[in-house]
Amino acid sequence: LLDPQQGLPPLPGAADEARAVATSLRAAGIRTKLLLHDKATESAFRAAATGACIVHLACHAVLRPQASESPLFLAPQPPDDGLLLPSEIGDLQLNGALVVLAACQSGLGRATADGVVGLGRAFLQAGARCVLLSLWRVSDAATQQLMTQFYAQLVGTPEAPALDAAAALAAAQRSSRADSGDVAALWGPWLLVGDGGWRLQS
Repeated sequence: LLDPQQGLPPLPGAADEARAVATSLRAAGIRTKLLLHDKATESAFRAAATGACIVHLACHAVLRPQASESPLFLAPQPPDDGLLLPSEIGDLQLNGALVVLAACQSGLGRATADGVVGLGRAFLQAGARCVLLSLWRVSDAATQQLMTQFYAQLVGTPEAPALDAAAALAAAQRSSRADSGDVAALWGPWLLVGDGGWRLQS
């Protein structure tokens, strides 16, 4: 769970989003590790992501002409530059994890006959079972709200059983749509790739 910087515009809601996600997961009996600000280095991320059932990144992503060079921005710590590239993501061992990329345009890339080459594909190749991505620039505040709803649906309550990833996203989008007055820019960019039937196992 990351709120990195590197001179980009601040993401004031990212840390609150990360804490809200962690609170929801802990309530379901899931151990969590928060990496905020300068703690969100590439090496710390790799260590935390290995073997995790959920990997959630609230950070900046930048789309570049070469999809293989479109990074997620983490915190730099020599010798790492803090730019997590698709080519580096393939080295992770995610073992069926749900990966959430709460970042702008994280679902874009280069269209090929074999699909879109970009961050989502890189995480799937690293072993993720399901990846939640955005198709355009997203509002920091609206993303925080939608992610809070998404995890609430994933975890469930005694009155409302936990949903799979696809149903949880649909429910979160309906809630965001109602709250935003049906402003598609706020609830519409999100999609899942991979197995939308992924469920949280406590």
